[in-house]
Amino acid sequence: MRSRCVPYDRSFDSEASLKQHKRTSLVHAFNCTPCNRRFDSEEALQQHLRDPRIQDTETPLDIFFRSFPAFNYDPSLSPATSYTNLQRQEGWRRNIAASDDTWNRYQDAL
Repeated sequence: MRSRCVPYDRSFDSEASLKQHKRTSLVHAFNCTPCNRRFDSEEALQQHLRDPRIQDTETPLDIFFRSFPAFNYDPSLSPATSYTNLQRQEGWRRNIAASDDTWNRYQDAL
């Protein structure tokens, strides 16, 4: 019986071959952003994330950017790039109270 990997559009001769493919293929990996580790399943990643040491790795900048729920924060980008993206998304301009307040919060997080 052939097993199929949909994201790669590949077939495998056995379920064991498909499982091996999933263990070694990046498209099937579950990544932990704070520590840059890779896990083979969502369950393994969630178990890892419950570790209090992982939960403490959020920086003040992470907390700042995540305080905007509609903002798609990517910790791999520089803080300046993330702030520019946030500013563009929110339509902030200089000398506007909301923009100035957010700039000050951003500076404090740095």
